[in-house]
Amino acid sequence: MGNDVLKRARENKNDEFYTLYEDIENELNHYKDLIRGKSICCPADTLESNFWKYFYNNFNELRITKLTITGLNSKLYSTSDGITIEEKELKTNGDFLNDEILTIMRARMI
Repeated sequence: MGNDVLKRARENKNDEFYTLYEDIENELNHYKDLIRGKSICCPADTLESNFWKYFYNNFNELRITKLTITGLNSKLYSTSDGITIEEKELKTNGDFLNDEILTIMRARMI
């Protein structure tokens, strides 16, 4: 990947150049047994993220129990069935280093 790709990504505000869907799929195929029955939380992410797309598209196949993202747009998105997406307003900006998000992440891991 040359500097041109990075420059275009920065100009286009596209930060998914380093998390290609295919790369996520190829890597997580090795961990399907470990993911099964887990709740997945992706802090500081978006619905456009390839991580969200992978987990959402494979929700039932992976048999995860809940998928949650906390966006920097002060929104929390989650699904417990792989179909319905719930949206909630956050008090903070969705950064995983703040207490609100750490509390959400801990609660989702139980």
